[in-house]
Amino acid sequence: MRAHAWLRFLAFGLLAGLSLAAHAAAPMARVKVDATQPVLVGQQIRIDVEILTPNYFTSAPPFPTLQIPGAIVTMPDETGHNFVDVIDGQTFAGIRKTYIFAAQQAGDFALPPARSAFTYGGDDGKPRQGEVTLPETRISAVLPAGAAQQAGAPQQPVARITLTQSFDRPVEGKAPALHAGDALVRTLDAFAEMTQAMMIPPPRIDAPEGVRVFSADPKLVDATGDRQGFQGGHRIDRVTYVFEKPGTYTLPAVDIAWFDAASGTSRKAEATAVTVVVDARAAADAIAPEAPPVFGADEGGRRGFWQRVARQRAWWAGLVAVILVAAIAGRRIARRWPAWKQARDARQARRSVSEPVLFEAVARACRANDPARTYAALLGWSKAHLGCGAAAWSASLQDDELARRLRELETRLFAGGASAAAWDGNGLLGALQRARSKWLAARRAQDPGDRALQPLNPGAAVP
Repeated sequence: MRAHAWLRFLAFGLLAGLSLAAHAAAPMARVKVDATQPVLVGQQIRIDVEILTPNYFTSAPPFPTLQIPGAIVTMPDETGHNFVDVIDGQTFAGIRKTYIFAAQQAGDFALPPARSAFTYGGDDGKPRQGEVTLPETRISAVLPAGAAQQAGAPQQPVARITLTQSFDRPVEGKAPALHAGDALVRTLDAFAEMTQAMMIPPPRIDAPEGVRVFSADPKLVDATGDRQGFQGGHRIDRVTYVFEKPGTYTLPAVDIAWFDAASGTSRKAEATAVTVVVDARAAADAIAPEAPPVFGADEGGRRGFWQRVARQRAWWAGLVAVILVAAIAGRRIARRWPAWKQARDARQARRSVSEPVLFEAVARACRANDPARTYAALLGWSKAHLGCGAAAWSASLQDDELARRLRELETRLFAGGASAAAWDGNGLLGALQRARSKWLAARRAQDPGDRALQPLNPGAAVP
């Protein structure tokens, strides 16, 4: 009896050990909030989401889109960072992505328990199905000191902002370089540390009387480093001043308010005021050269001579006038050429990221049977116009055929033992074209008015 009891005890211990080992070797998800709580309303903080498996991934795990009421959560850099970690003696392979969280109001926020399904390699070399759920994570946000008395005022970013300016021509010096009718371009570059560009408030632009102001659409750029990750955002505004008459003008200073969490006070980033001198436009008068007198000629010869001189003066005056007009026109074209070129480049840039152009890149890659180029083009198209990954999009459409083709592409790229046979992208292209047609039809049905209007700028691409 005692021997049987020992055998039962050993068997129970062995089963318990195997159960613990199996549990320890299961995929898992971790969430790390890189900030001391409570955070401030308007402060942007990093949230690192990690998905780990006890072996290598055979398909890229989808990272969910996090939506939290009262807050903005984005993923500025969708590139995943691979790493290896050892937990309780077990080696795990992991992929990490960073979200940026910014509370828009005071209160407690909870990350949704989003799920991510994927495949990974088992110990026997066969792929296994894995699924993880993000653990419960809470973030508490409070208003900055003194912000309660500023109700109704624009929300100030809780981050240091620096503002620099430059001009397209010299604005200081003894000899003024501006004349009435000229245009001056002022570029304002606002950089906010650890803050996305879309969260930087627009600067207020004023101008004195006699100066017209034209503001271009801002350029928003999020700065990331290979090792440092997300660093901050740039908001670049280009303002054109047109001087209607000569005089001395002071272009006012431009400032952007931000909140200093260290001192608990509001501060301003400022671009200093600039004084410019505008001259009158030079007159286009010309003096014709006089011909030397001719001596020893008779009266008739003198009359013919002066008639020829008069004709020559008229001819030279006309030639000088044509040269002056051409010089003035060439000068104006040279001054305005940068603005025209900038507008043309902006139109070309918009066309290059329009929905038809990006999808055509996907189609070309599929027809070329290039899985890597297809995957990269698909990421670019879905990121710019779907607002989510292609896998999530196919799931929302409940398109089983498209989901299957996407899994085949991911398996081809990420599975260690992928087939050496050539990949045929026509099947995926057909599924994408059918799903895209339905998606475009649904988008037109939701907003038929905008789609029926002709574009104001025929050169700009319609997304």
